Amino acid sequence: MRRWHQMAKEPFAPITRRGFLGALAIGGVGVGLGGFGGTIVDVVSYRNRGRKALHPIYGNSDTPEWLRDVTTGELKPNPQWILRHTTDQQCHSNCGLRVKIDRKTGRVQRIIGNPYHPNTLIDYTSMSVPFIRTAAHPGTVCARGNAGIESAYDPYRVLSPLKRKGPRGSGKWQPISWEQLIREVVDGGKIFADTGDPASESFEVTGFGGLYAKRNELMNPAAPELGHRTNGFVLQCGRTVGARKEFVVRFGQAFGSVNVDDHVNVCELSHHVATDQVFPGKHMTQPDVTDAKFIIYWGTQPGDANFPMQTHGKYAAHARAKPDGLKYVVVDPHLSRGGVIGDRASWVAIKPSTDGALALGMIRWIIENRRYDAAYLSHPTRKAAEAAGELSHTDATHLIIVDEKHPKYGRFLTSEAAGLGGFKGDSAADRVVIDPAGRPARAGAADTARMEYAGEVNGIRVKTAFARIRESAEMHSLDEYSSICGVSKERMIELAREFTSYGRQAVSTMYRGVVKHPNGYYNGVAVLLLNLLVGNMNWTGGLTAGGGSWSYKKGLYDNVDVPEAKGVAYGVMITRQGVRYEDTSEYQALVKAGKNPYPAKRPWWPFSFAMYTEVLPSGLQKYPYGIDILMWNMATPFYSVPGQGNPEIIKMMKDPRNVPLIIASDIVVGDTSMYADYIVPDGSFLERWNVDGTLPTVLTKGTYMRWPVVELTHKTPDG
Repeated sequence: MRRWHQMAKEPFAPITRRGFLGALAIGGVGVGLGGFGGTIVDVVSYRNRGRKALHPIYGNSDTPEWLRDVTTGELKPNPQWILRHTTDQQCHSNCGLRVKIDRKTGRVQRIIGNPYHPNTLIDYTSMSVPFIRTAAHPGTVCARGNAGIESAYDPYRVLSPLKRKGPRGSGKWQPISWEQLIREVVDGGKIFADTGDPASESFEVTGFGGLYAKRNELMNPAAPELGHRTNGFVLQCGRTVGARKEFVVRFGQAFGSVNVDDHVNVCELSHHVATDQVFPGKHMTQPDVTDAKFIIYWGTQPGDANFPMQTHGKYAAHARAKPDGLKYVVVDPHLSRGGVIGDRASWVAIKPSTDGALALGMIRWIIENRRYDAAYLSHPTRKAAEAAGELSHTDATHLIIVDEKHPKYGRFLTSEAAGLGGFKGDSAADRVVIDPAGRPARAGAADTARMEYAGEVNGIRVKTAFARIRESAEMHSLDEYSSICGVSKERMIELAREFTSYGRQAVSTMYRGVVKHPNGYYNGVAVLLLNLLVGNMNWTGGLTAGGGSWSYKKGLYDNVDVPEAKGVAYGVMITRQGVRYEDTSEYQALVKAGKNPYPAKRPWWPFSFAMYTEVLPSGLQKYPYGIDILMWNMATPFYSVPGQGNPEIIKMMKDPRNVPLIIASDIVVGDTSMYADYIVPDGSFLERWNVDGTLPTVLTKGTYMRWPVVELTHKTPDG
């Protein structure tokens, strides 16, 4: 007491911030350890408490897939487990998987990478290597692929058909048999009389059978181009790809409907259209990452986005680690996790949707400083290019009609229009160039041609495609481009100079970040045109369309055509894609009546495809016609399409007078399928069949197979 009394009289030493925090930390540790006093004693004394671990080495974890013979050291499969190979679909990368299944319970216990699959290893395993020898060298798989176990065994999985009990969206369901499901959706009638829903209990529904009976009736006799009444069946698909998509399209065609399509425009349609315009027939290109010297990633980053993600990330890390290896630049308003690491990567922060301005600024500087590959660009045809040792060609030398009064303004000059006589062959190959002597010539007759030309041919004003690109780039100065995109003029020039410093081992590649804007198509074209200037297509370290795949459509069986159904499915899709409004009966009737045909009730999309976002608004507005039966497969438009989950659309979808019958194929009752009349249990990717090709990042030619490694959903009596 005397010591305490004495201390109380003495002044306290000042407490520093560090001392205060240290005291708190010590106190916190003390309080925390206080609750584990008994455990600490047990650990120190090596005492056993509670249930003993199942194995002295593995603890309570699963035993390994392989066992080693202690005498010979050889590995052998563990009989407790079954190992099956399939491919992932937690995203679109389609990585190879090795699935570990309990032999007794049939339950999936673990998912790792299939070492034979090129997505999972840079030096993937040859198919000639015995299975047992891959034990120590498994492939990789990302966290999303591993989460396939959670998808398959989701406690809310739909494993048998469900029918709504109450109004649409009420959240009340009753399990029904497959036989009842098929009978009701095929026969139709008052199939909702047992739901307790006043809005639909006396509603007469046209089922598949009733609609199919109208397969020879026109949707609208005044507009025969709309096709037959069977187009009232609409199948809106999400990530339904490969052979699965071919199957559902075949089903739609056999039924008589053109309205079977997938999700592409909600993801990145402008990416596909831009790629197809620059590289005809291709919808995706990728850099040869492991051998490239310089890559500009526009709107994407290695490992964060693009397909296959884990493969792209591995390739970039591997290439960057080489002596004098890969350097890359990420052009993106947002720097994501791990996108730029180390001194061989950098970030260009650009204003959203202005990628085209930066790309055109680079193009202008490259052309003005003659940093492009003129020899490559001078070959007008593939034949001429290959004879010169090239792997591709461009239309840089082809002449374009620039006379705005000419009926073919903006199109390529043809042989006949140039006064060179008729052209026998593919009209798409009927192009005219200016040969080295300055004379007009058919493109196919010239080994090289002039890139820069502006003048007249046969009285028609023309310019080369290259000249048109140069003019477009010169519409703004570098300072103006800098102001638009927020990237300094100096950085723009630096990028252009470095991009043209590695020959064909430099690549300009993009993904969704560039094209998800109203001007996305133009952004995409500008970004991809940079590759043409350096001539990198199909060269080692350049741009590639991938290794390709073997067709699953050929073989013993015809997996595509339905001979008996030819001609039944035709007409304008409900999304109005691939059709000009000016070619429709509606437009022509309005013009004939002296009325202004514009605007149409909804837009028409002559150059687009897979217009997923247009399905529901078009059906609800019944333009150009309505929906009798709507089916969703892997589709969540209320979640994935901005604005379509709004109360107004949901209210309209809940009214059976707008869409009489809605069927969803889903693995759970989701944010969209909850408004269906019936839910058909779909399988997770671990329970599905599918066949498709590898993605362009992988240069190996390959076709993957997905097959049911487990079976969880209930079946019909006949299996």
